[in-house]
Amino acid sequence: MEQSNAILILGFSIAIIAIVVGFCIYIRKLRSNLKEESEQREAENSRRMYELSILKEIGERAGYSLNTQRIADIITGSLKELIDYSTTAYILEDTQKKELLFKCKVEESVSPKFIEDVKNKMVTALSALTDQDYKERKIEEVIAGTILDDEKDEPLSSFFNIPLTVGDKVVGMLNVSSTKTGLYKEDEMTILYKITAQASNAVTRLQDVLDSEQSKLNAMVVSMADGVLMIDKENRVYVINPKVKELLGIENDEISIFDIIEAFEGKVDFRTKLEECIKLNRLEVVEETYLQHRYIRILFSPVKDKNTETLGAVIILHDITHDKELEKIKEDFTNMMVHDLRSPLNGVRLIAEMLQDKKMPKDQFLQSAKMIHESTTNILELVNDLLDVAKLESGKFIVSKEKGDLKKVIEERIAFFNTLAEEKSVSLNSYWGPDIPSVLFDEKEIIQVLNNLLSNAIKFTKEKGEVTIQTLLLQKDEDIEKKAGIAKVKWFISNSALALQKRDKDVIICAVTDNGSGIPQNQIKKLFSKFEQAEGGKQAKVKGTGLGLVIAKGITEAHGGLVSVESMEGEGSTFYFTLPLE
Repeated sequence: MEQSNAILILGFSIAIIAIVVGFCIYIRKLRSNLKEESEQREAENSRRMYELSILKEIGERAGYSLNTQRIADIITGSLKELIDYSTTAYILEDTQKKELLFKCKVEESVSPKFIEDVKNKMVTALSALTDQDYKERKIEEVIAGTILDDEKDEPLSSFFNIPLTVGDKVVGMLNVSSTKTGLYKEDEMTILYKITAQASNAVTRLQDVLDSEQSKLNAMVVSMADGVLMIDKENRVYVINPKVKELLGIENDEISIFDIIEAFEGKVDFRTKLEECIKLNRLEVVEETYLQHRYIRILFSPVKDKNTETLGAVIILHDITHDKELEKIKEDFTNMMVHDLRSPLNGVRLIAEMLQDKKMPKDQFLQSAKMIHESTTNILELVNDLLDVAKLESGKFIVSKEKGDLKKVIEERIAFFNTLAEEKSVSLNSYWGPDIPSVLFDEKEIIQVLNNLLSNAIKFTKEKGEVTIQTLLLQKDEDIEKKAGIAKVKWFISNSALALQKRDKDVIICAVTDNGSGIPQNQIKKLFSKFEQAEGGKQAKVKGTGLGLVIAKGITEAHGGLVSVESMEGEGSTFYFTLPLE
């Protein structure tokens, strides 16, 4: 019995000892596991904090930059504490230079072949992602970090690529590579994906804002008559409107600075002017260059931000072709005016010298006096025309309208010009529509309009030709051709006459029609310009300043009416003016 109890006690003791030992082992193991887990959590927390610090750095440093190379530098320079690697690299496309940039940071010495393998794999991956063949593209290489060793023979054993995107567009490729085998697992790739995504999102948000603002800017510059072009410090075309393409003869949708330089080749050193504008911070002007059959003035102006930091330059292309043409026309006009003044003045001077001869016969004296009168009259008319034009252009031309009989005034003008018409064997006729009412007008000024239209018609009509002055009442909604047909009026005016389509009142129309040679359509628009009409008059070989129609236009518009012309080459012309019924 005692022996049995001793055995029981011994067994119980052994069990207790075993439990205690097991518990101690469990406690030790638990402590070990807890320590290991604690160390892992501490390491993970440390790693997570470092990852967050990198993400924060990228968010702050890349958040206001669209320079993808700078962003790639930030990412590749921030991986040392997170990922084990031999090299980290990126490859980007330079759309301006149309080449690739490959930049590799060497952390552990490797062979040149290792770098070449990294580059080739990245080019292949980028080509596959963008569906473009970059294998034949020129590549600019930048290798930094540890010196390469030709004797190293460790191959490229571990690597992975991460695409760098802005919005939905792949703009480059990031790479991490090592000589160690099986190095990169999901955790390492996830970290780099997060970092790259952070940078891409920051740039994409900024790009969206800039795209929105740029679309507003583009909408404004598209409507500008001048060519507007903005180029940043990296020589990228930031803003361009269609007028630039038109002036330079460029048809490409995507335009680089090289397209612009090529368009100016042999004409303007565009690159030098742009560099001087940006570097010297001053306005550069090319006063005149002839390009694509046009004369262009070019202005290069630096663009700065609110901190006066230079962002680039804006280039304005101003088409001065019309100004050059107008300058030539003005020169011709001035020469003609001088000639028209010189001729009668010379005549007066010569006749005055002759009159100093006291023995001059009476009939010759009277003839000389008549010639002086004619010459001074011509001079006075020319001066009065110039004064009238000056008043019209300055807005100081005033008409004094009174209710009067327009028919009577026209009849008097016909009687006055009958002698001139008979001298040229030209028939001068008139037609009156029924019920021509009295109208408010300045009789003196309307006489000047009639004088101009009738004298021109007779002057430009050949011998045995015909000039007819027709006067009708046109109601605002009345069909012009139908009214003329009923009245049996023959003129060149039709319902297609733009000048008459816009009438909103009943008007009296007075039209002077001739059966001369007519006027070319491309010359009609020049008739009421004081400078271009002078050129037309010279080409027609008919003496005159060409100011009469300019003055007639000003007078009729001052009355609230209009003056215009319809013509058919080889058949004749109709010059007409309207007076509204108040």
